[in-house]
Amino acid sequence: MTKSALIGLFAMLLLPFSAGAQAAQASGLTEDTGVIQELDLAARTLVIDGMRYDIAVDMSVEIGGSYGAFTMLQPGMRVYFEYRRESPTVRRISLLRELPGDVDLEEV
Repeated sequence: MTKSALIGLFAMLLLPFSAGAQAAQASGLTEDTGVIQELDLAARTLVIDGMRYDIAVDMSVEIGGSYGAFTMLQPGMRVYFEYRRESPTVRRISLLRELPGDVDLEEV
């Protein structure tokens, strides 16, 4: 694959994130990336990079570019997510997307 084809593919992967970023900022959401360390299905919580997040009942999950479910998430997954801080101790995720392994978490 040529260098220009790789750049085009990378740009296509990031396009949904830039559009999502604009929508997130307009709605008071915060966006971040990280690695899932723990998940508790019963309590509906995730730990991403040492921070605990609650899961919104209607959270949108994308795994491998397709619709997914909270129950399909696993520790070690690299993710982009949007959340709202509801109190000093409660952060609730409304959108979570698995990131491809070649995407640098610092660059998203």
